[in-house]
Amino acid sequence: MRAAVEKICSTSWVDPKELYYASVWLDLRAPSIPALCQKAKNELVSQATIDRNKAYVDSLDSDATVFISSYVELEYSTINEELRSDERRWYRDSDNKESVGPLTATELPRFVNRDDDTMEGFADFVRALDGAPASDRPFWVFRETSDRLERTGVKAGDTFVDQAITSTSWKPSYGFDAHAPKDPLPRGKQNHCCLIAIRIPRHVKVLFIEALGKKGENEVLTYPGAIFKVLDVTVRSMYNFDFNGHVPMKIYQVTIVDNFWFSRWGKG
Repeated sequence: MRAAVEKICSTSWVDPKELYYASVWLDLRAPSIPALCQKAKNELVSQATIDRNKAYVDSLDSDATVFISSYVELEYSTINEELRSDERRWYRDSDNKESVGPLTATELPRFVNRDDDTMEGFADFVRALDGAPASDRPFWVFRETSDRLERTGVKAGDTFVDQAITSTSWKPSYGFDAHAPKDPLPRGKQNHCCLIAIRIPRHVKVLFIEALGKKGENEVLTYPGAIFKVLDVTVRSMYNFDFNGHVPMKIYQVTIVDNFWFSRWGKG
C-alpha cells in the first residue's frame, strides 16, 4: 500500500509518507487509494489552519517567543517536571480555593503569574495560546510516548491526565521515524512502545511553532493539564521508511476532553 500511496497521492500538499502513516495510525479504510489519501488528508490539520497559525506565531512579542524557544530547546524537562510536581497539584487543590478541582477564572491569573524562575514567561505563553486563531476543523497530532503510559494499563474508555504542556507534531511520521529502531528486531522482541495520536477538538487552542522549535519536528503545543480519553489501543504493523521494512508499534488514540488546571483550556 505504501508504494501505491506514494505514486497516486504525490500531488497532495501533504507528503505522501504522512498520508500513509496517518492511514495506518488511525486505521482508515476506503474503497480506493485516492479516497484513502483524501480521507487521511481530512484527518490531518488543514493547510489554511497551519498558515494562519504560523502567521500568528510570527507576530508574537518577544516575551512569548523567548519562553517557547527556551521550552523546546532547553527547558522542557524542567518546566514539565514543575507542572507535574506535587506542589503544583497542591496549589490547585489547596485550602484557599472554594473547592477541589480546576481553577476558576478568578484564581487562574495568580497561578500563571506566580513568581517562579522556572516558569518565567509562562503567563506570556498562556496569553499567546488564548489569542491563537481557531482551527477550521478537529485534527490529529502525534508523538512518541514512553512506557509510562503502557505501565498504567489504560484501555479504551479510560481517562488520564498529564499536568504538563502537551507537545506534539502535526506530522504522523515524526514520533515513529524519530524513535523507531533503525534495524528490524527479532520477532517477539520488537519495541511496541509507544505512539500516541491525539485528537485536537476544534475549540482547543494550539501553537504551530516550527519557526521557534527544533528543525523537522513541525511542533505543535497546547495548554498544560490536558485530560485525555482513550479511544483505542492497538498494535499495528508500521512501515519504517529508513530501512524499508515493517515494525509493530503500539498505538494509543486519545482525544482531549477537559483540563486539569482550567476547564476552558480543554472544553472551550
